[in-house]
Amino acid sequence: MAFISLLILCPLMLGVLFLILLLPALGWALNVVAWFLLAVNLALLILLLILRSKWKGTGRQDPVYIDRFTGWRRAGLLAVKYLLLLAPIWEGTVVALCTLYLAVQPIQRFLLA
Repeated sequence: MAFISLLILCPLMLGVLFLILLLPALGWALNVVAWFLLAVNLALLILLLILRSKWKGTGRQDPVYIDRFTGWRRAGLLAVKYLLLLAPIWEGTVVALCTLYLAVQPIQRFLLA
């Protein structure tokens, strides 16, 4: 599993490094990327919150329900439980940072101009 993560993360990190080197030269492209990330992550955050509320509504996150199973099914239910807890926190942080960047950038330009 870690090998698959490395196969996915290495090209992703190269893409991020390329963007970090290229975006200061472009200027406006950083705003486009920030708006795109904000829109995608906001949609994903809403989807995760809806999925979490439905999952909790059926009672699948209750310890009593999870303890009925053993083996891989129990491990999978615990993984989904913690994923549905941590993923919205991560997405909310990304949305907050993108919003903060887009909100502070005009102020920074005004003060430096």
